[in-house]
Amino acid sequence: MQSFREPAESAQPKPSVSVSVPVDLALVAGTVPLLALVIGARVAANGLIELGRASEELFRGDRLPSRPLMGTSEYS
Repeated sequence: MQSFREPAESAQPKPSVSVSVPVDLALVAGTVPLLALVIGARVAANGLIELGRASEELFRGDRLPSRPLMGTSEYS
């Protein structure tokens, strides 16, 4: 006799799907995106450094046109 606390077993068997992935394949599948991320971050960092150097050269004082001071005869 079945107790009311125990669930009734269904007549249909539960399908069990077991896919085994080799450990080597899983390791390769996880390593490739990680390496791409590290290489991409390095390229982005080098690009930002070069952009900073270029902007620093752009805003250096010796590259700007010389302007006369306000106390000179041109403004008097």
